Amino acid sequence: MRFEGDTTRILVVDDDVANRQYMLDLLQEVGLRATFAPSAAEALQLIRKAKFDCVISDIRMPGLSGIEFCQELRKDPHFASLPMIASSASAYENDRETALAAGFDGFVPKPISETLLFGLFESLLELKPVYSSETERATEFEGTEDAVNRPLSEALPDIQRLDGLLRHTKLGDIIALRSAILKLQEKNGALQTFSRRLTILADQYQMSAIEKILVAAREVVESSSNRERI
Repeated sequence: MRFEGDTTRILVVDDDVANRQYMLDLLQEVGLRATFAPSAAEALQLIRKAKFDCVISDIRMPGLSGIEFCQELRKDPHFASLPMIASSASAYENDRETALAAGFDGFVPKPISETLLFGLFESLLELKPVYSSETERATEFEGTEDAVNRPLSEALPDIQRLDGLLRHTKLGDIIALRSAILKLQEKNGALQTFSRRLTILADQYQMSAIEKILVAAREVVESSSNRERI
């Protein structure tokens, strides 16, 4: 999938090198141009020298925080309407509310959910996704209801991995669950659709719906294994 139209310039502010590299790969893959700043102070200098269509900033950085960075930008009328997306890997539940109150337009927890981030690009920047094939389009779900109700016809993980996902879900550990879903997709591209399904629900913290899907998936995989043994 790529976004159509003129190349969009994104400023990514993050003090972690690995996070910046991940965002570079992700944004380039969908046709967006990324510029990076390792600190909020450097981001303030960059943004006053060049034009950007959107800012994605970590909110917990040494020195000037992402929250203070956003508040400083919003004081300037030139940046009052600049789309800004906050991100954070912390376990603080109020990070989203704090970011939005500071002036951010959206929030994406880490590990970064592509579904949530791309959805914000569509709503805030009015970018339109273009799919290279019907197969790729089929991995997308039309919201949480579709993710819950669409039959499990895609490739599914093995019992061991499903049990691991179930453990995180039952414990309500959303951070561990997100990380496990991301690893699932990275290790096996065939599991992309199933990973997308879970990610959409995790973005909305619908843990009971995720548990229901995982239990159903486990039954499908177990049933298939039993038939193979007969």
